[in-house]
Amino acid sequence: MTIRRKLFFLCTILAFLALLVTGVWYQAARDITSIYLNSLSKSAMRDAYNAFDYILTDTKHMCTMIALNEENVVEPLAAIENNQVEQNGVLNSIYLQNQRKIKEYISSMNGYKYYIVGIDIVSSKGYRFSSGHIVQNYDELSRMIAETNDQVLSQSMVMMSPLHVDSTWLCLSSDFVVPSVRAILDVNRQIVGYAVLYFDYSVIEQMFTDNLPLGSLFQVQNDRREMIFTNCGDTPMQLYETDKDYVYSTYSAPAAGWTLHMMIPSAAYTQEIEHSLYCSLALTLAVFVLTFGVATAISRQISGEIAGFRNAMHRLGQGDLDVRYQVSTRDEIAVMASTFNHMVARLKKLMNEVAAYERQKQEMQLKLLQAQINPHFVSNTLNVVAWMAKVQHADNIVPLTNALSRLLRSVMHQHENFVPLSSELEYVKSYLEIMEYSGNYLFEVDYAVEEESLQLFIPRFILQPVVENALVHGFSRSLSSNNLLRIATSVQEDRLCITIEDNGSGMTEAQIRALLTEGGRTEVSVSSIGVPNVVQRIRMYCTEPYGLQYTSEPGCYTRATFTLPILHQAEAPESAALQQERMSHDEQDSNRNRG
Repeated sequence: MTIRRKLFFLCTILAFLALLVTGVWYQAARDITSIYLNSLSKSAMRDAYNAFDYILTDTKHMCTMIALNEENVVEPLAAIENNQVEQNGVLNSIYLQNQRKIKEYISSMNGYKYYIVGIDIVSSKGYRFSSGHIVQNYDELSRMIAETNDQVLSQSMVMMSPLHVDSTWLCLSSDFVVPSVRAILDVNRQIVGYAVLYFDYSVIEQMFTDNLPLGSLFQVQNDRREMIFTNCGDTPMQLYETDKDYVYSTYSAPAAGWTLHMMIPSAAYTQEIEHSLYCSLALTLAVFVLTFGVATAISRQISGEIAGFRNAMHRLGQGDLDVRYQVSTRDEIAVMASTFNHMVARLKKLMNEVAAYERQKQEMQLKLLQAQINPHFVSNTLNVVAWMAKVQHADNIVPLTNALSRLLRSVMHQHENFVPLSSELEYVKSYLEIMEYSGNYLFEVDYAVEEESLQLFIPRFILQPVVENALVHGFSRSLSSNNLLRIATSVQEDRLCITIEDNGSGMTEAQIRALLTEGGRTEVSVSSIGVPNVVQRIRMYCTEPYGLQYTSEPGCYTRATFTLPILHQAEAPESAALQQERMSHDEQDSNRNRG
């Protein structure tokens, strides 16, 4: 199936799914309407309560300020409570002085807030100090205070049930006030009385009514299920919550200890929602038709570009390196085309370079073959030189040629990755013997090799570069006869440890880092293998935690420590043939020396 057909098929499926989703959405939208109405009801209740909450908070602050006023309320009221203020029905001066102080204070606070129509201070003994005659039935107020938990009254203001008042001379728009009560505590945290603020009931009614949706029913009940406010009678609204013409919801206001009940008419809001639903459906269909047409046009253009791109790649696959693809757009396909053209040009350039490199490589290999000398020929020639030196009684030449011959035999088998430790040590001994004859170094060698370690296999050519480094860096500036090179081996649990230590000039940390990374060679180097090459090969063959570490102290010593795995002949079979061949060459050298 072509990409154009796939895109058309995809657009068709999307169209069907869009219509299906639209139908489901239309059906579900009607169910969402009820959720919207519930949310609207809760939001209306929240707004109505928030409008009143600011005034309620101010009332709490004012009530708390009065109840905690030490000089004008707490101390005078405590004096009245804790002293004998009445004798034979006559109030003494203690009462009168403290009464005057309390009344002057609450009279100055009266009118501080427009919604507070009166303030009372009531002592525990029953004495009442009022800024004005508000409540006709103080017994009802006393009963509500007695029924309220003293601990609650000691910590916060409590809104009581509305009380009837005579509003004719108070100029109130309502016949009720809502008392707000908080306990007054002396220095011993004992209740000595209560501060009572009378809240204008009409303010509550106005606050809630102004924030209600038109036609809504609203009730406010306290925690004793007493009606604080209602605009639909005293019958609890919970009895009508199943009415389909209204949406019932409730809201808890713990700060006031009230529960708000509300029923809003659903018809008006549903009509608006259904109208919006029809408009949304029509708009959705129009947008879908337009989108389908645009998507079809775009898919046709994209599929055409992709088809052209495919043809260009097909030509490249047939070997046409001159193919190029041009696009007129600036989208992702244009980026791919630009990358394709760059790739083709780069590929053509690389193929030309590879062809030139191969021709050059063949020429160099031919020159190398022409100039190559067979290592066996060199080894046999050295044997002849040793024999002739023996005949001419030049005995000091024989050990040198034999040492060089042993080095060459080791080079002949560089394809072997692992050799026995004994073979590697023989290679090092031959190298050291040659360096002694050079006359540039004076040193002694101390071998401390455990017998069981000699048959273990290690990577080849890893000891000589380290020994060479000890000579070049440790003894190069010293012709002292005290120069000592110590080579030691030990088998520790599951690893082989090889230590090469010299008492030469030592190295700093920076020199050690340079040695392990740069590994510069000297002109007298026996091979092109440096210390970094040794480190890399150990990591390649043996992995972690094996490797080579250097420790040194300038002017004292340098110690190189190899940590290698325990490898026997069965684990390195490729080295067995090399060992046998070297043993045969050693026997030949021995026989030749005896001859």
